[in-house]
Amino acid sequence: MSIGFLFAAPDPILDRGKAMMVCADMAAREARCCGGAQGAWPTAEAVLVHLGRSLIDLGEFDRSDLLRRLLGDWAARVGRPRLTVVGGCDGAARAMVEAPAEWVAGLAPLALLHRTDRRAAQFEVAQMAQLFNCPSDQSEALEVFSIFLRRALSGESRDTVLQPLAWAGDARVATVCDGQSLPIDDPRDLVAAVDQARTLALADIALPIAFEALSRVRASRPAFILTAMLIAAFDGSLRRSDVGAQAQSTVRASSPTALLELIARQLLERQNQRHRLFTSRQSSEPA
Repeated sequence: MSIGFLFAAPDPILDRGKAMMVCADMAAREARCCGGAQGAWPTAEAVLVHLGRSLIDLGEFDRSDLLRRLLGDWAARVGRPRLTVVGGCDGAARAMVEAPAEWVAGLAPLALLHRTDRRAAQFEVAQMAQLFNCPSDQSEALEVFSIFLRRALSGESRDTVLQPLAWAGDARVATVCDGQSLPIDDPRDLVAAVDQARTLALADIALPIAFEALSRVRASRPAFILTAMLIAAFDGSLRRSDVGAQAQSTVRASSPTALLELIARQLLERQNQRHRLFTSRQSSEPA
């Protein structure tokens, strides 16, 4: 059976960025079907859309702006007045946005905006993790994952991106960076999710097979999302024949593909503007 292209993008980086955004949402939906809480907030889709738009408008991560957008969306969905001001990130406002970690999908728009800036990417990933009350070791794991994601987006090979990496921090995160697998009985947290995503991406398998493997071990919802984002960042528009028509039809039928593709394009345009501005400033400085 022949499989048509899911995305049409002449720019390979844009192609991979679009796929990464769409597959993050697809993975969250797949994980919900495999079990877990329904109706949790924020969903991966909400984070992808509202964080993406916030980054496009402001050019950087702003926790208050993201929280305002998420709470405004939530209020509109449940029929309450839309919130316009958010003072602080604690109390009821914070409780509204604590969820089964679908917010990790936010690494996709951050990777697009900071594709060429490792320091900014890691800093803003840590800020987002803090907003969602993420423990420090798991925040470190997401910083490491942001390195993988950015380099995959830029077109580097799996072997290059996922080779052992020195990490002077949490011991479990350092184990993952060194290319070793965590023990089977390890906690099912974000460190384990990064380990699973790295392992499956390195195996160079299609998304449906990766989802099946994660389902068999009852992996966490973030493991589905991180795995899908990383594989999509490597493979782009999923043109390989082993991806399967089922995964492509799922994307078409159940995710806001056009909106997420548009946000991916606008984020890369914003990133290019930042890069050009930085380059021009460097060239104008005296030697």
